[in-house]
Amino acid sequence: MDERPRVNDPVVVAELRAVFDRYERALVANDVETLVELFRDATETVRYGIDDVQHGHAEVATFRRTEAQATLPRGIRLLSETSRPADLVVTLRAIAGVSPEERSRLLEKAGGVDVG
Repeated sequence: MDERPRVNDPVVVAELRAVFDRYERALVANDVETLVELFRDATETVRYGIDDVQHGHAEVATFRRTEAQATLPRGIRLLSETSRPADLVVTLRAIAGVSPEERSRLLEKAGGVDVG
């Protein structure tokens, strides 16, 4: 089995974009249950926010259900995606906010996912 990373595999990128699009729609609509569902239900799950962090799915769910608010629409560009056969996906996205000054980067890692 070839263990070299597959970078920007079109099938995996399409799957990731579908999940990211679903996440962004839920974020903008403040669809709490979808946001909770999209985080892996495990104690190892970590979510880093702008000024907050949750450890474990239970904390993510509590945060979403009690403190989180809808996010303003933002532009997202998937810059890079790398996956290995061992079901690990790493993505890097650039986020543009409503104004040109609102820019950030997001590095995300997902393990235990079915890729490709």
